[in-house]
Amino acid sequence: MKKVKFLLASLAIIAASSLNAQGFGVQAGYSNSTTFIGEGDTLSNLNGFHVGPIAELTIQGPFSLQYGLFYNYQTKQETYEGVVTAKTSTTFHSVDIPVRLAFTIPTGSPVGVFVFGGPSFNVGISKKTTSKVTSSLGTFEPPTIDYYKTDDNGDSRQSRFDIQMGVGAGIKLQNLQFRLSYDWGLLDTNNSDNYSLTRDELKASIAFVL
Repeated sequence: MKKVKFLLASLAIIAASSLNAQGFGVQAGYSNSTTFIGEGDTLSNLNGFHVGPIAELTIQGPFSLQYGLFYNYQTKQETYEGVVTAKTSTTFHSVDIPVRLAFTIPTGSPVGVFVFGGPSFNVGISKKTTSKVTSSLGTFEPPTIDYYKTDDNGDSRQSRFDIQMGVGAGIKLQNLQFRLSYDWGLLDTNNSDNYSLTRDELKASIAFVL
């Protein structure tokens, strides 16, 4: 219940802030997340897309506050071949709430250049891995791994919540924006003490802002 209240409160804040924003639009594009295990070894790499509303509030002069609410979908398929052949598919659904302080660089032309940085709050909706194993004895499907499913003690494999800190840059051309950002995961999302998991994310986007 606390997790649901947190998400609803975040949505309400974004919606209320958007009413006073000088710019409001929609952003969509490619997203890639890399999960690191322990001291920085790569555990998984997922690819997909993100889409959602964005808003911009001018603070003073070239400074503004940019924020958004994105649905994020990412997936990966892998095949392992040996004595047996195993095919796995991982899907990840999440909500990202970035809050960025932006600085627009004066260029003296219709094309604007801006840089930004700040946190992004992430809420996992669903993350699952399914497998199919084929051998000389036949084919079988192991149980689906549900990373957010809780056991009898209320514990899950991974936490739904994460906070990232990112930087990025973009180009404004009338109502269009082309953006590139990278976020570093700040929290250990693994609920086990055996190892830590952090998730970084790259986004390449196109936005239409009024």
